[in-house]
This record gives sequence, structure tokens and C-alpha cells, in this order.
Amino acid sequence: MASSRVAAALHVRAEATGSTEDLLHAADASRRATAAIGELSLVWAYDTALYWAEWSWRHGRSADAAEAYLLTLRTLNQLARAQLSRAYGELVLRRRTRGLVGRAAHALTRRRRLPEAAVALESGRAVLLSAALERDLVGLTSPEHAPVRERYRRAVDRLTTLEDRALSEASTREEQA
Repeated sequence: MASSRVAAALHVRAEATGSTEDLLHAADASRRATAAIGELSLVWAYDTALYWAEWSWRHGRSADAAEAYLLTLRTLNQLARAQLSRAYGELVLRRRTRGLVGRAAHALTRRRRLPEAAVALESGRAVLLSAALERDLVGLTSPEHAPVRERYRRAVDRLTTLEDRALSEASTREEQA
């Protein structure tokens, strides 16, 4: 968890100095912290990646923002899959998710990473809508809406399968290269 605090401090330093070297060092620290923390706590990993993403977004660093938002969305997706208790899941989803998906897609689009932007937009919206369904916020909880909920859950499962396949294929290509 200390690596998350170090990364945040390095972002503060980079903001104060404006040094390119400090900016790169802060981004690298955030990248490493998110990876290391993800093994211990998905919530801390989410917070670390989101801090990096929002900082990069505010400072116009679209390449860092794109990478950080992708990490944030991947971690959010992992959190959604982790079968957290309802109360814990609500706590996580209240952590600055408003606008997250749109900023992620925008940052990726600015970097001309259009397929990733589309996936980020749709998968992020799917996770957030799924959470909203779970929390009874959409108004589709009555018995007559069961077919709609079931179709949506199948669509989310299909998206998850396709994402897993795409990640697996990307790993295979990287290993072959």
C-alpha cells in the first residue's frame, strides 16, 4: 500500500516541478503500484489507477490518462467479478465512477486507440449498469422485468467471454512476437 502513497506523492512533486522526468517517474510509479497492489487489494489498485488517471486527465497528459483509465476499468471489472458483498460493492462503486467511462473513452480516442476506446466505453458501461441493476437503481427489479434482466445478464456474460478471448489472443500474439 505504501507504493500507492509514494506514487501519489510523486504526482504532487511532478505538479510542483513541471519536470518531464518527474512526470515520467510518477507515471511509472503509479503503473508499478497498481500492478503490485492488485495482488493484495483490488480496491487499493482501483484507487491508485484512478488517481493516476484523473491526475493525468487534469494535466492534459492523454497518453498517461489513456493507460491509467484502461487499468482503472480493468480493475473495476475485476472488482465486479469478485462477487463482493452488496455493501462492499456499493462502497467501491461510489468511488468516483461518475464520468469515468466517458473520460477513459475520450483519452483513448485522443491517442487514436479506437478499438480500445469502444471496448472501454461499452464494457465500462456494462459493469456500471450491472451494478446499478444489482442495487435496484434502474427500476427493473419487479417480476415482469425478469426477461429484460436475463437478456442483459446474458449480454454481459457474452461481453466478458469476448473480452477474455481478446486478452488471451493478445497475450498469445505478444508471446509469439
